[in-house]
Amino acid sequence: MDQVKEEEEHALKLINYVNQRGGRVCFELIESPASQEWSSPICVFKDALKLEDKVTEVCKFFSVRLASRVLRADQEDSSENNKIALYS
Repeated sequence: MDQVKEEEEHALKLINYVNQRGGRVCFELIESPASQEWSSPICVFKDALKLEDKVTEVCKFFSVRLASRVLRADQEDSSENNKIALYS
């Protein structure tokens, strides 16, 4: 559970940072697997891996977009009052 709390703290810091910068955070649903019945445990893990790969790709995409926006915003406004540490 400590890992869950740590990840939640990171997410909240990121959300707060985006909000401070005038951005908007939107959450979207992650689709469940097409099938809810599997013929074997290995099929379950294959579907789980596909879903994990999809989520990871989405996270990478938005991380790159966010990082570029943060860099631009920091270049435009270098005041220390508006900066926070995303990971402390």
